[in-house]
Amino acid sequence: MKNEQIHIERIKKLIAREQKQIYPAKAAVKVSYIHDLEPIPYAETETGTWREIEVGAAWGKLWSSAWFKIEATVPAELKGQKVGLWFDNEGEGCVWKDGSPWQGLTAGADWYHKAGKYFIPLEDTQAKQLILIEAAANGLFGGGRDVFHLKACHICTVDSELQSILRDMSLLLDLALALDKGQTWRKRILYGLNRVCDLWAQDREQCKRILSKLLSQPANASALKAFSVGHAHLDLAWLWPLRETKRKGGRSFANALRLIEQYPGYIFGASQAQLYKWMKELYPKLYQEVKEAVKQGSWEVQGAGWVEFDTNLIGGESIIRQLSHGLRFFEQEFGVSPQGLWLPDCFGYSANLPQFLVGAGLEWFMTQKLSWNESNPFVDQLFIWEGIDGSRILAHQLPTHDYTFSNNPSSFLQTEARYAQAELCDSFLNLYGIGDGGGGPTHEHIEYGLRLQDLEGMPRFIFAKGQDFFDHIRDLDRELLPKYFGELYLEYHRGTYTTQALMKKNNRISEVLLSTAEYLAALLDKGYPRVLNEVWEDVLLLQFHDILPGSSIGEVYEDAHAISAHSHERLNTYITEGIRTLHSGEGFDHPVFAAFNAGAFEREEWLEFEAEYKDMRAVDEEGNEYPTLFWLDKVRVKVKLPAWGFAYVHWRAGSGSISEAEPAANLCMENEHLKAEFTPQGTLSSLILKSTGREMLAQESNLIRLWEDEPNNWGAWDINHFYRDTVPWEPHEVKLIPQRCVQVEGCYHSLCFEIKIGSSTIIQQVELTDCAPYLKISHEVDWKEHHKMLRVHFYANVISDVASTEVAMGVYQRSTKPSNSFELAKFEFPAHTWVDLSQRDCGLALINDCKYGHRIVDNELEINLLRSPADVDPNADIHRHSYSYGILPHLGDRMQGGVLPQAHRFNTPVIVQEIAAKASFRLPEYSCQTEGVKLHTIKPADDSSGTVLRFYEYAGCDAELVLSLPEECQEAQLCDIRERLLESVTMDKGKLRLHFKPYEIKTLKLTKRGNK
Repeated sequence: MKNEQIHIERIKKLIAREQKQIYPAKAAVKVSYIHDLEPIPYAETETGTWREIEVGAAWGKLWSSAWFKIEATVPAELKGQKVGLWFDNEGEGCVWKDGSPWQGLTAGADWYHKAGKYFIPLEDTQAKQLILIEAAANGLFGGGRDVFHLKACHICTVDSELQSILRDMSLLLDLALALDKGQTWRKRILYGLNRVCDLWAQDREQCKRILSKLLSQPANASALKAFSVGHAHLDLAWLWPLRETKRKGGRSFANALRLIEQYPGYIFGASQAQLYKWMKELYPKLYQEVKEAVKQGSWEVQGAGWVEFDTNLIGGESIIRQLSHGLRFFEQEFGVSPQGLWLPDCFGYSANLPQFLVGAGLEWFMTQKLSWNESNPFVDQLFIWEGIDGSRILAHQLPTHDYTFSNNPSSFLQTEARYAQAELCDSFLNLYGIGDGGGGPTHEHIEYGLRLQDLEGMPRFIFAKGQDFFDHIRDLDRELLPKYFGELYLEYHRGTYTTQALMKKNNRISEVLLSTAEYLAALLDKGYPRVLNEVWEDVLLLQFHDILPGSSIGEVYEDAHAISAHSHERLNTYITEGIRTLHSGEGFDHPVFAAFNAGAFEREEWLEFEAEYKDMRAVDEEGNEYPTLFWLDKVRVKVKLPAWGFAYVHWRAGSGSISEAEPAANLCMENEHLKAEFTPQGTLSSLILKSTGREMLAQESNLIRLWEDEPNNWGAWDINHFYRDTVPWEPHEVKLIPQRCVQVEGCYHSLCFEIKIGSSTIIQQVELTDCAPYLKISHEVDWKEHHKMLRVHFYANVISDVASTEVAMGVYQRSTKPSNSFELAKFEFPAHTWVDLSQRDCGLALINDCKYGHRIVDNELEINLLRSPADVDPNADIHRHSYSYGILPHLGDRMQGGVLPQAHRFNTPVIVQEIAAKASFRLPEYSCQTEGVKLHTIKPADDSSGTVLRFYEYAGCDAELVLSLPEECQEAQLCDIRERLLESVTMDKGKLRLHFKPYEIKTLKLTKRGNK
């Protein structure tokens, strides 16, 4: 075809011109509304005061809500035609019928998904029809405008024939333009479309025949199969608050059900048990329709998680509960058990995640986020992913590079070209429909899919479930697939390890409190408490991949902090009442406190009491006096505590031997383990490991620096490597706070500095006691920076090309000498409670109580303490913060140095509570002294049938655990992480043996005599 581009422009112009004729306006309607700042309950549509509103008028400000009532009478001359209501409120909305969501509406959509959803079908009757629409003053992606108007509301007809022809033309044109110019198929398509333009005004039937012939050309024999499921990826919070997510869910689910009714064979799917639970609670009629669609096979329950959770930041027990709570909900509610983990949009994937997936009985893992890598393209789409323990799982990185696919032919051709495993596998998975803000497929998506089921040059479009794809490739020779080991690192969004620091701190606190409460529940032996299930659900919700990472708007964090505070209050109440219940024996005639260590390692701590006890003696249950000291109006008592157990402090009359704190003599701190010297600037100039006399610092450390933080894109998400090319700000004023600089020789030493850096102030408290082999540094920060990072730097006198870092229930080794583009891209990485740099004879570890972003290059160890991007939440982190970190020098490697036990003690505070009576229980002793195996969790079984113990190996070697059990234990069973029986374990004289592979997690269920 000569002058091809001229003809292409002609075709485009015809399509654009004629699309305006599909929904011609025919008649006006009467519109009234009620409005409020918050969502208005449906019941108030019966009692509210309605006001009339004209098209063009403003109806609400951002995040407000309304109901619109439209009275529509179809003109008699339209009888027999397809008639509907065209409604545009510049925001989102939902048509309700019979007290339930019926159809979602979206004024506009995203990127390439064309028009939003404006059309509401009307009945073919001349009687007055009443349409009720719940409206939301927000766009699909949150805000978009400050004031929302009623842009359009009228009766229209639908020219279905014209609509179908234009869909044919649009699809074929998109396909032709994606083909190479020399291809015959491209030439034939463009010729045919140009002939349609020639005949448009005179012979519409011939136009249809031309298009039909083009669309009937069959796919190539070698065409890939696109297993395609309609999907409405819905972020449970992001650019909108949680309350709006619930309504987005109703709109999205209602749309999906209407399309299922209209298109036999169409299949829709949605993930996240939390979303389904909201639908059950808020929209019971809609939820029953969903359950019926699942039963009929037209709706797929997707993914195993309670939410689509972040895997970098949450602990191993949280991952287990994401899977167990999610799967249990789906099994109980729908009778289905998803076979894979559905995480298309998370910001990297933990090195230990395969073990959790295999342990939950899952068969596959799906994502697409790795396509976002900014330095090293993730080239494989079907591979075997191996975790740190050797667990392997099939992984699919969507070759569409999208979870909101348009179904455009050009996008399919790009997918086909990049599919690296096409020579091994004849198919791939496709998720299509409007997403992120919900919505799901439109008629356009499905109509394109129908036309692409068998079309030359295209993959074969198959309406299917996600599981159908994995079933289809079940017999694929997996030995031929590429293998990936360890974490799937996303070379992007590294700032999410740090942004919204309070969110991350609250999550760490929640995880620790839940572990403590579950152990108490096991001691109380009354089954699994309902309150802990409820709290877990709230905690799991906040682990959603745009909440915990810090990438949501400020309103989300107002809600999240309130939820966390409520969870902490409930957990603390449960713990307090639980300890009181366990101590209901004979009463005391003197003050007694229970000190509770709900952790796996014995410890010695200085416990704090009020000054009123200064003139009394602190003794144990045998009357032995505890070491006691006094400073800053507090009495401190040194107590030894067993693992998973209690110690008791009895306050008796009479003066004891109490040491008074004195002003610190100098800036040197020392105990039996280490000697530290600070400078007047609050930096650490020397750190001596006393057992060897070795200096553990290569240069001055504990350097607080303020770095520029201006990433190119996505401020809340990203840190770009070039920040290291800038010059950081140093503190401009540092002074000691004398009244907080004290010492008790041989027991306790404290230094306190006020540090001014940038516009912010840090109160830095340094503590060294005779109970711990590390320096503890606590910061109280009045943070007032924008677009800056606060980092702390240490320089170890250690040479090692790898660092050990904690991940969820495991350890991951990272290069400290980046020598290729993959290692260089990992300039910031997530770690949990500790990181360690060791050579054979010694090492230096950093431990923390709520931080995740780290950097280790050569001998420099850093923690990213705070950052404050302003693009999503302008006030992100602009408030007061408190956190602590520790510097742990040690002999030998991380195991000899006890890094993990010290870090976990650091994160598990001893609970001190006054009790009125003696213990009324016998503490079960689970004696397991095998080095490198941690008894991580003790809890009631989910079904209340026994006690569950969860262990994991953390040394990275095979281990033989000999476990001594309480005498009342009758049976022991190995289970998977969902507590399903794997095998019985033989007990011999109250002991059993368990063999652990490196980094292996094992779950043991114990049944007492008399239990079933």
